[in-house]
Amino acid sequence: MVFILSKQKLILGIFLWLLIIAFIVVVPQLPLVSNQPIEAPFLHVDGSDKAIVFFGFSECSDTCPVTLTLLSKLLSNAAQDTELPLVIFVDIDQQSSEKQASLYAKGFHTSFVGYHPNILELEKLSIDFGLNFRRSNSQILHQGRTYLLKKYGENWRLIKSLNSNTFSTDTLKNELSL
Repeated sequence: MVFILSKQKLILGIFLWLLIIAFIVVVPQLPLVSNQPIEAPFLHVDGSDKAIVFFGFSECSDTCPVTLTLLSKLLSNAAQDTELPLVIFVDIDQQSSEKQASLYAKGFHTSFVGYHPNILELEKLSIDFGLNFRRSNSQILHQGRTYLLKKYGENWRLIKSLNSNTFSTDTLKNELSL
């Protein structure tokens, strides 16, 4: 009887550990849905009532160019009569410049906007968007999330945050109704 009870506890313990591991692996991959108001200087551009915001840096060798290339393909493949979203690349590298951010963004698509926040703006944006990045030696480590925003009247709202591992042009097409 003692052995059977211990065996049941062992099975229950293994099951709980597997459940915890699954939670740790799956949850970060899910998109984050929100309806949070966002106030950011780069959103004061006239145009679409939809925006895609990506935080990165021009010296990035993997996540940033892949994401910006996918965003470029999304816009290039959109129907002619479709209102395109505003795409904003926000350069988080404080050693960069507004000019470098703009050139980098426009290198992927001429309609992309590059923005380089000062340190105080970046701190506020980090809180508003829930950014998680840090500098390690000469490299910047960041999540590579893509943020979808929608304008309601004069106010912008963060609608969804997509993880770089689950990000695709099909997902964005559906989300933006392109």
